[in-house]
Amino acid sequence: MAYWALIAKPDVEVELPTDNGVAVADASQGVLLLPVAPTHDVPGTPDDLLTNSEDDDDKKAEISANSITVAGEVLDEPAAPMTAGDDAPLSTVVRTEVIVKKKEVSDAMRQKLEVKVQSVLRLRHRVVECFRTNQVDKYQPLLRQLQELKVSRLVLARTGIGYLVSKPKDWPGRLQPLVTALKQSWERVAKDNDAIHGHGRLTILPLDKLPFRGDSATLFMQKVALLGSWMKTMDKELNSDEIYKEGAMTMVMTGLDDPKALDGLCPEDAGDFHSSPTVRAMLARCFDVATAQGRARRVKMSAVRREQEKENCASVSAKVVANQVEYMASAQALEQVNIDFVKLGVDTLAEKRRPRAVIQQLATAKLNHGDAVVEQLEKRQKTVMAQNVAGSNKSAASGLTCWYWFATQILDYPEDSTLPPSSDTDVMLYAGIFTCSGTAANYVGHLRLGCAMEHLPTSWDTSNLRKMMKGVRKTALRLFGGPARTKYLLVELRVQQLVAFNIGRGTCEIAWACLHAWEFCLRFQSEGLEVYAGEVDDLVILPPGRPNGLFIDKKGELKFVMRKRKHRPNGSVLTRTCRCREVKVCWVCAATKLLSTMVPGQLLWSLKSTVMLQAIRSQLDVLGEGRGASLLTWKSWRAGKATQLARDGHGLGSILNAGEWSREGRSWDRYCNVDAVNPGAVLGAVLDASENED
Repeated sequence: MAYWALIAKPDVEVELPTDNGVAVADASQGVLLLPVAPTHDVPGTPDDLLTNSEDDDDKKAEISANSITVAGEVLDEPAAPMTAGDDAPLSTVVRTEVIVKKKEVSDAMRQKLEVKVQSVLRLRHRVVECFRTNQVDKYQPLLRQLQELKVSRLVLARTGIGYLVSKPKDWPGRLQPLVTALKQSWERVAKDNDAIHGHGRLTILPLDKLPFRGDSATLFMQKVALLGSWMKTMDKELNSDEIYKEGAMTMVMTGLDDPKALDGLCPEDAGDFHSSPTVRAMLARCFDVATAQGRARRVKMSAVRREQEKENCASVSAKVVANQVEYMASAQALEQVNIDFVKLGVDTLAEKRRPRAVIQQLATAKLNHGDAVVEQLEKRQKTVMAQNVAGSNKSAASGLTCWYWFATQILDYPEDSTLPPSSDTDVMLYAGIFTCSGTAANYVGHLRLGCAMEHLPTSWDTSNLRKMMKGVRKTALRLFGGPARTKYLLVELRVQQLVAFNIGRGTCEIAWACLHAWEFCLRFQSEGLEVYAGEVDDLVILPPGRPNGLFIDKKGELKFVMRKRKHRPNGSVLTRTCRCREVKVCWVCAATKLLSTMVPGQLLWSLKSTVMLQAIRSQLDVLGEGRGASLLTWKSWRAGKATQLARDGHGLGSILNAGEWSREGRSWDRYCNVDAVNPGAVLGAVLDASENED
């Protein structure tokens, strides 16, 4: 069979001969037909080339009406026609391979594609409506329709339906594996994630046309609920929540998902967002309120800046200071500061040297490095000051971040000017939101630390604020009887049941972790989820990288060494003896058997906090705990152990020693049920303390 190279003007109709020959068309018609040798790039006979395959309708619809095909590839512009009068050699024609006559996409094919797209869009709308109204009974039927859907790469891009399965966690838990499988199937159809998620070359949908605006369905509906709640609170003229929800969904779909984003919109603009007169009227009223609130915010921000300028002080973001505190309070930050000083030629700060020797090295470094020495001293000053919260740097960072959100969201502070507070009134408003007086005192103290680190004034720390803090303490006593206590306390019997249950199931790691945290009265989440086998040398120093060590000493006592604890940054050593006569499963004996098969430094268990807590709650439910299972928290072990000791008749000293609580403080009171403590033991401890005061 002969192969032909056809060069023709787009509008010229030609017939190809069936055997070899020379050019048969008139040169004036712009047609040239030449015989060529077959190559691997030639897709078929001229008849095949002139007739596009109709097997893949969607693929054909992708080809532009202004493009032509050369060797199966789509070109953006048609090639210039070659006529018989052109002096192009035959080799040029061969190298050009095959150029096919331009052909427009048929109207029938376009119509078929459009029908398919509209069908998919209708299904997409039903799924979105199901998420919007949370129709639980419709999730599974709609997922079945999505699974039965025949989609192509172009349909995915034209409809954006892939977003419905891009976040399987948005679907009910039992359907998530099926959604994940469907997502993977569509990704294979699209050949890459971009074609589904709207970032590939086939994307033709803007964000406001994508389902849920390209967000997770859960996140999108949360934004709608928050904005709808604000609209209802501000408007109060309609009884229908659906109208507020409809208006909120319209605004979120346009990207205006926060009341502050509505600032500047006029009531007349409402007609551009919705066609319903009722919704338009509601949006107009909300736009008016949002603009008024924005104006008030700007006035407040100006007042804050004027107050700060009046004191001639700089202002910084509390969020930035929070990040600095969290890092600078760590041991790594202090080591890095000393390393930087060594680079400047000052090595005495890392050693215990006299101030005069340090000053001499600093003076020499100043001559060689200039202002870099002062800058490094300022960095060291901040780092040393941050060591005040070395054991609770994350808590300090959390306190500063909490003030940042309160100041910006409630008091309308500028985001970059949240420190220092403009007045004691603002801090008193902040302190009033706390129900725990201890947390309030700590968080206000973190504000003082942040201002001190940045050399900002603390004129807001007035006598009025101190009176407010006393009021917070008295309010907590009146409403809650003191610090908030743990709602569910474990008891010895229940712990033993959990241990036996897990041993029977073969999940011994959970059994030993529960028993270990109970016996040593640990903060389970931070001290008991990851435990290593130890050795006697751990009493001197723990190896680098190992936070703890559990071992049996020569006396047969079980010792647990920790590098540091929340209230003991220098570490701790706890000791327990055999209790076989008191309990069914003794941790000292069980640990002796377990450690006999381990080598020092080997990991005994490592458990994830969320998985562990959920597993214990489920097991308590099986054991018949009922509602108490859902109230279990990480404090249930430590608080339960302290209360169990009190119920068993142990004195206050034994309780304090078990949890390493201080006699001077009352932190033990937050864990232990006071009603269970032996009153005689408490009285004896008070009398002992009073004798020591003399």
